[in-house]
Amino acid sequence: MSRIHGKAGSDSWAMPKKPRQGGGYTAKIATPHGGADVTKYLKKGAPKPNFKRSRAQEPTVDQIQSDNLTALAKTYWSPATAKNHADYNAVVVDEIYKNDIKGSNYSIKRIMMLEFSQYLENYLWKYFDGATATKEHILSIALIVNEKNRERVPAWTTFQYKPEQFPAFFHAVLRWSLAPSDEISIVEQSKLLVFLDHCFTSMEVDLVRAQVQRLVSLPMWICLLDSRREAELKNIPKWKKYWKLLQKKDQKETEENREKLNFERKFLRNLINRYYDILFQIQEKECPEENVLFTERFLILIIDLEALLPTRRFF
Repeated sequence: MSRIHGKAGSDSWAMPKKPRQGGGYTAKIATPHGGADVTKYLKKGAPKPNFKRSRAQEPTVDQIQSDNLTALAKTYWSPATAKNHADYNAVVVDEIYKNDIKGSNYSIKRIMMLEFSQYLENYLWKYFDGATATKEHILSIALIVNEKNRERVPAWTTFQYKPEQFPAFFHAVLRWSLAPSDEISIVEQSKLLVFLDHCFTSMEVDLVRAQVQRLVSLPMWICLLDSRREAELKNIPKWKKYWKLLQKKDQKETEENREKLNFERKFLRNLINRYYDILFQIQEKECPEENVLFTERFLILIIDLEALLPTRRFF
């Protein structure tokens, strides 16, 4: 009992008898954090841990001013030089992607520089045209949205200025996500999976939800076997009635629209097949790191789909 009341002078962990100002007590327990030597807690011979910051270091003002991307920004999209901008050039977008984004192995610092310069707001999205946009243009937008989400800053506000172009952009992302390996690398498709995951977890944004719901609504049951689908619809008559209405509506669609609808309805099934193709290529000893990264990103996407009520209903 003497220890509980703080009368054991040799016990450094005992609570002090006098309360601190404001009430309560301060425990006198040494902490291994805050600059203390943590190596004393390791077993003899164990390697010393190398602690790293969880977030990439932001570029300094001097680094920003001396960077070639700043010079490009002043020429093409910086708000500070808006009156003297050169005309839009799609080659600039492609070159920045090849040299500064992909060429830097998707360095967070390079993408952060572009995000700081308002590259998305004043150039990528301002001049986006779904009919002519290149793969580099699509991926540049997706990567900066990923960076905005990493920094936890609003990522979808920009798209509100040209909302009529967002469906075309989103459909292009879906197309490139399933494109063959001779047209797009698996690393790039992994980046698109991250973007899609951000879309699925941003259902509160009307613009995004309108596109995402097309992938996870009742029409995706076209991928089920007829017998399995009939068994499921039999349990819920309301859905069966809605399914018949969908079939009648599809008959009135043009061939082009019907093909687009079927692509969206079968997207997740085709993405799962893509995942299996890559998964079966993974060997226990020799395996490209990008294949493992793709499977990890895919599983994160599926977990989020299952966790969200609006997306797991028919999935």
